[in-house]
Amino acid sequence: MNRRDFLVHSALAGSIIPSLAKGTFAQPAADDLKVNIFSKHLQFLNYTDMAEVAKELGFDGIDLTVRPKGHVLPEKVETDLPLAVEAMKKVGLAPQMFCTAVEDAGNPVDKKSTRNSRQAGFQVLPHELVPLRGAKEHPRTTGRIRQ
Repeated sequence: MNRRDFLVHSALAGSIIPSLAKGTFAQPAADDLKVNIFSKHLQFLNYTDMAEVAKELGFDGIDLTVRPKGHVLPEKVETDLPLAVEAMKKVGLAPQMFCTAVEDAGNPVDKKSTRNSRQAGFQVLPHELVPLRGAKEHPRTTGRIRQ
């Protein structure tokens, strides 16, 4: 099995999960629970097809990869992120989550990724997530990103 077939089969197998949750389990899921598909599983699709497939499979959104080798490349974030978000909104998916490789708040490419994701409507950026218990902030990056 080649990589493409593996990804297609993985995406299709993962699509069963939303249909199982509707009638298989005894307790209904919380109304505010949102299930997003990781866009890496749909990497072989363009933005429009990615959004349409995610919607057809029953997902509430897409955890969009905005990183090297991701759906949106960091150096093209200013042009490509709005296109990806537009495709998502066209099928009724709101931008909620994204996965990025932001490591240095002083890096111009990382700054563009953070700024453009906020402008595109993403509500929670990865560095704003609650830190793990006992985890320490990296003084060179985390503090400056929050500014």
